[in-house]
Amino acid sequence: MNVPSHSPAADVLVIGAGPVGLFLANLLGRSGTTTLLLEKRLAETATPSMAIGIMPPSLSLFESIALAEPLVRAGCAVRSAVVHDQTSTLGRLDFSTLPAPFPFILSIPQGELMRLLRERLADYSTVRFMEGCEAIGLRQDTSSATVQVRDVRDGTCK
Repeated sequence: MNVPSHSPAADVLVIGAGPVGLFLANLLGRSGTTTLLLEKRLAETATPSMAIGIMPPSLSLFESIALAEPLVRAGCAVRSAVVHDQTSTLGRLDFSTLPAPFPFILSIPQGELMRLLRERLADYSTVRFMEGCEAIGLRQDTSSATVQVRDVRDGTCK
C-alpha cells in the first residue's frame, strides 16, 4: 500500500481505532508489520462502553502483547453474578470455576481498555497511529493501493 509521499508506506491499513482495530494494530506491530491505523475520532471524544466485560480467552490473547496484567489491574474481576428482574432472582452465575489463569470475567470501562491499547502502540515502531484522520479515497492498481486521508480538524488532505 502506498500513502502520499509525506506519509510512510505501510503493508497494512487499519481503519478504526476501537478495541478491535487497536488490538489488531498491536498484534501487527508485535509481528513487525508496518501498519497505518486511522481513527477519525479524537481521544478526548467520550467512547461509550459497548460490552459487559472481557472473557478469559480474550485475556489470553491480550497476554500476547503483554497487556493482560495491566488490564486486570485496571479492571474488576467478576467471579460470580446474580441475574434478576424487578421482582425475583432469575439465576446465579459462578465464573470462579473457569480455568486459570483467568477464572473470572474482567469488567473494565471500554475507554480504559482503549487507552491501554493506545499506550501499548508506542512499543511498536512499525505502527503509525493517525488520530483525527479519516480515509476518504482509495486507489488500487496491480501492485499497490493508495489511500487518501483527511484530517477532520482542519479538512486538509494528507
